[in-house]
Amino acid sequence: MDTIANSHREITKDYGNSVIKNVWVDSSEPKQKLSIESTRAIKGSMLEALQTAQDSIICLYTPFLDPEILRLVSKIADNTRIYIYTKDQNTLQEISHHSLVRIGENLAGSFVLIQKNKNIQGFFSTKDFDIESNQLFLELDSNQCNDFWHYFITCFWKDAKKEYIAGQEKEIKEINQKDFISPFQNDFDTEFITDSISQRKSNALIQLQENSPLIDLLQDFEACNFLLQDSKILSDEILENSTTSNFVITNIGFDSIDTDIFLSDNNALLYRLSLNDTQNTMFKKLRESIVITKTFVHEVALNELIDKTLHYLDGTTAKVEQSITHTDSIQCEEFLDKDELERQDLDYTQIWQDKYPHTCKVSYSFDVIPFYTPAHFTKANLYNEWDNTHKALHNAINEALKDIEKTQEKQKELEGFGALLEGVKKSFKQFFLGKNTNLKDIATKLNEIKDKATLETLNIDSTQSYIKDLQEFANTISENSGEINSKLDEAKEYDKWQISKNELVEKIQRLQQDCEAKRKELINKEKEYKAKEANLDSMQEDIQNLHKECDNLQNELNTPQDSKDKNTDIESRLSQTTQTLNSRNNAYDTEKKNKEALDKHIKTEKEKLQKDEDKLKSLNNDLETKYEKFHYDEKDSKESESSLNYMYDKKSTAKREINIPIPKEDCPNTGVLKEDKNDKNERLLEISLWSEVEMAKQEAQRLKAKLSIRQQDSSQQKG
Repeated sequence: MDTIANSHREITKDYGNSVIKNVWVDSSEPKQKLSIESTRAIKGSMLEALQTAQDSIICLYTPFLDPEILRLVSKIADNTRIYIYTKDQNTLQEISHHSLVRIGENLAGSFVLIQKNKNIQGFFSTKDFDIESNQLFLELDSNQCNDFWHYFITCFWKDAKKEYIAGQEKEIKEINQKDFISPFQNDFDTEFITDSISQRKSNALIQLQENSPLIDLLQDFEACNFLLQDSKILSDEILENSTTSNFVITNIGFDSIDTDIFLSDNNALLYRLSLNDTQNTMFKKLRESIVITKTFVHEVALNELIDKTLHYLDGTTAKVEQSITHTDSIQCEEFLDKDELERQDLDYTQIWQDKYPHTCKVSYSFDVIPFYTPAHFTKANLYNEWDNTHKALHNAINEALKDIEKTQEKQKELEGFGALLEGVKKSFKQFFLGKNTNLKDIATKLNEIKDKATLETLNIDSTQSYIKDLQEFANTISENSGEINSKLDEAKEYDKWQISKNELVEKIQRLQQDCEAKRKELINKEKEYKAKEANLDSMQEDIQNLHKECDNLQNELNTPQDSKDKNTDIESRLSQTTQTLNSRNNAYDTEKKNKEALDKHIKTEKEKLQKDEDKLKSLNNDLETKYEKFHYDEKDSKESESSLNYMYDKKSTAKREINIPIPKEDCPNTGVLKEDKNDKNERLLEISLWSEVEMAKQEAQRLKAKLSIRQQDSSQQKG
């Protein structure tokens, strides 16, 4: 697969021939149990000898008193002198009634001596007289009895610390001269021991117990066989340097060099027992049956120790295994090429030494993990910068397209001026047709840029090219928009001019009609005035006639009449004429007032008519002067209403440019650029395919980044 992922490898290494040095090895031999029949027989002989020891001297030397022997002491005490040397103070109250008991500090092993009629019989045990599987139980010969007799006297009479008689502690007395026994003389020393070993050389079989006083005497000897009670009996230095000696751990509890047994207590050498042939045969059987729990090896192949437990000198332990599987991984700290990644290997030997030094075969199963992008690296801010540039570029394109739409809407708006297009400004239609064709071409090119200028394909060069084209288109759109706005303003101004002219003509016509109506009305009013004037003259004449008639009737009345009835008739006619005169005077006054009012009205209407005529003259003058011919003053200072103005550099007055920020770097052509959240200068170019490597290296060098691998799903990580 081309995907970069974890590479799994498996390999098995055999370390079976590796050498283990200076180590204790647990024995794999089955445990044996020593037959105690011979020991039981010797103890039986000892008990029988004690039971028959009448008129005898018995010397008992033992650290701890055996219950069977204690019971015998009480039985044979009447006819026997019994001396007991021990450090066991638990039963002294009882036994001191039957014997002389003294307490010592340093005791090792046990022996009993029975002297009767100048004959002496003795028995020896490396511990006490209890039967155990790891002790030696012997019957002593005469020479050995003699040596132990002298040793007992020395311990009993000179080394004892306390004495008990009849259940009470007594003062220590000097040696009893009546026994006629001379003090024990130590017939061996360190020279004897070293000479003994030197004579045997590699044949020496040395058996040591814990805290043995012989240890310091054995450091200079090599090629010996050592039976040790504990692995710490000898120093690490002795074990490591004595490469010609053999060392084993057993459950023995006394010191011996071949046929010599050395007993000690509190790190003090007390006495030696040299075995005769019969005793040595028993001792040999004991050694053969003793379980060897550990063996010290100086050098041994690991495959010879399978399933065995090793005990190192520093106290650590380990079990040797046949095989094991080691699961591991190699985490690459930097990007590696495919060949180099496949060459990555574990330090098998070091891993074996550190983790599995006691395993013969190790199967290594491990993954080589490429350098995955750390979690604290996030997508670089460069992508946000390009995203903002992409959005700004597309916003500019969209705004330019909107301006084109607005300009096209203005053409439709101009088409609304039907009279204009049909009349004086028919050239506008041809002008807009050309502009519309030009803007359509620009819109097509803008949409092409919009399709090509994807976020994935944008780079510094292409963006600069797009901005350059967009700048030209924006300038053209702005220029066209300005021209179109100017033409549209001219059309609107003409439309306003035409509307104003029409309104003025209509106003003149209405005013002319009003003036004509007023003239006709004045003529009628003047005719009415003349009628009233003629009527007043007629009424004046009639009133004068009535005055004359009244004067005549008054004269007649003043003239005496022939009869009373005639005077009455004259008075009646005078009264009637006077009433008529009064009525005619009232009518005259009313008519006169109406005439005066009409005269005033006529004068007022004439003034109004004069004003309307003056106004009509003025309007006609305006019609002739202002609306004879349309004239448009182009507004040179009019700013374009283009929505692209928001992108123009407002500080520039000479030339306005589209201000779209361009990042200083291109996005990588392959992979994903990531940066440290805490240190933006730390960059990684993240890839996932081997086929990306060659290009990614070039891109990483350009971006000052290092290569890393995209983390795959867990199901995809094994390659």
